[in-house]
Amino acid sequence: MWRVPFSSLLSLSLIAGVATAVDVVYVTELDIYSSLAPCAKYAVSYNVMRMTASKCPDDINELQACVCTKNNNLAAVASDLSKSVSNACGSTAAEDQASASTVLSAYCNQSKLPKFPTPVSPVQAYITEVAEVGALAKCAQTALGYAVGYVFAPQVESVIIGS
Repeated sequence: MWRVPFSSLLSLSLIAGVATAVDVVYVTELDIYSSLAPCAKYAVSYNVMRMTASKCPDDINELQACVCTKNNNLAAVASDLSKSVSNACGSTAAEDQASASTVLSAYCNQSKLPKFPTPVSPVQAYITEVAEVGALAKCAQTALGYAVGYVFAPQVESVIIGS
């Protein structure tokens, strides 16, 4: 009968574990994060980073572990994220809620990253990025950005500017 020493088995299992390990990245470095609407991006990054103020360390690996598995942190972050998305994107922004939730889930399960579908008509520029807006008085720029970005947030997703 052929026998393999225990130390060899241990070495092989450690090598296999290293080969399948996933490098943890910060939530803003996930590919799907860049697909979020700006209001949802802010909500996701703010709520994850806020955990470093009191409950979690700054280290990228420790932060992810703390947010996703320690105490009831994930439930708290998810609840705060939902409130933030509602405040920033609008209370009827169901797609933004779902997308932000998907990104938070992907942050916690980085070995299984989902892909968002490619938009048929992606936004090419936000109103505040259009050059002509820079010619407006500062108060008009602010009012326009607020009106389009916050008041009409649920409808703005389908508007293409400059096409």
